[in-house]
Amino acid sequence: MSTAPDPADLVLPVRTYADGTGRAHHHAALPVVLLHAFPFDARMWDEVAAALPADRPVLALDLPGHGAAAGLTPAEPSLEAVADAVAASLSEVGVARAVVAGLSMGGYVALALVERHPGLVAGLGLLDTRATADPDEARANRLRVAAAVEASSTVDEVRPMARAVLGATTLAGRPDVVDRVATWVGEQPPAGVAWSQRAMA
Repeated sequence: MSTAPDPADLVLPVRTYADGTGRAHHHAALPVVLLHAFPFDARMWDEVAAALPADRPVLALDLPGHGAAAGLTPAEPSLEAVADAVAASLSEVGVARAVVAGLSMGGYVALALVERHPGLVAGLGLLDTRATADPDEARANRLRVAAAVEASSTVDEVRPMARAVLGATTLAGRPDVVDRVATWVGEQPPAGVAWSQRAMA
């Protein structure tokens, strides 16, 4: 029987963006921390990070079960556990206070971070997310998707999200983006996708 790490001991991969302007080494300004959506990983922020002003560090984390954190999931699926892991991981790289922005699932994590580690969050960006719990039907669907992903050992159940999250203009005119997003979804581990669905449920 393997023992899952305590969320406070879990160190997630932290991506620090540097663009030649000294962004990664300039610490006068509060860092910006970006938390990704489901079912993606920190790569979704690459172009956003490059577009942000270069006067502050920008960091993005792979949340438990996703990207380079594929095998890193606390025993109990919960957004609170993810928030604790994010706080521990930021502490590990010397970030004690930051502006935190989360998209969708990342927004849920950001809200949990404010509740559990208020001193860490100097500012909060909530993007395409909500503060309320799932209605029963949505919760049941999350649990159904988690079971389907585990049963098939594939992420086929969530592949349609790659197109669902993109706008009509992108779908029609940016095949490169459509392919990239589909690749990101396809590369997520089924166990991590199932864990995250249960955490959000």
